[in-house]
Amino acid sequence: MGRALVSIWPSSYTFLSWAIGDDRMVQLWFDNWAYDIGSLIHRKKDNVLVDEDLLVCNMVTPNDSWNWNLLHQFLHLIALSHIMSIPAPGYVASLDHCSWDRETW
Repeated sequence: MGRALVSIWPSSYTFLSWAIGDDRMVQLWFDNWAYDIGSLIHRKKDNVLVDEDLLVCNMVTPNDSWNWNLLHQFLHLIALSHIMSIPAPGYVASLDHCSWDRETW
């Protein structure tokens, strides 16, 4: 059973989205957390090298706001303007959780 799941994971991963809690599990570049624009890896500036292990929480300042200086270094304006509409994650009691993305069905 485990091998079967591993074999279909790459194709099924695109149908997942994340509900943001404390952002300690959500990958910045590859997870679908910025709804309507998909994975941010496709929105990064050309010729910019990124740390693929960054989490969304790594883009938040200690006072719970987006770190616009960092985001601006990596992302195109269209992605930045979309992130502006998403509240920066702060301390919340809930954890991140994954669900099927009904928009991709």
